[in-house]
Amino acid sequence: MGDVLDVAVIVRDIGRTSVKLTVHAFKDGAECVRATFVTVTTSLVDHKSIALPDDMRLALKNYQARCDEPASPASTSLRYGPSSLPA
Repeated sequence: MGDVLDVAVIVRDIGRTSVKLTVHAFKDGAECVRATFVTVTTSLVDHKSIALPDDMRLALKNYQARCDEPASPASTSLRYGPSSLPA
């Protein structure tokens, strides 16, 4: 307890009703935890899946595209994209 981790959240897939995320946690530069989540948007009324809202889909796609960009050398924060992390 009390460990400090760097965490990277990668958008792997964006479906019609769901999004697949992979979370990587690093301690002292070494990956120590990896988890994959699939979240589905659902109706609050009948709890059936519904299409991702357009604004959410756009935000996820923009985030996904930024994760694919290489980090600038002047960046002070750790950046991990799908190409730099194991699948």
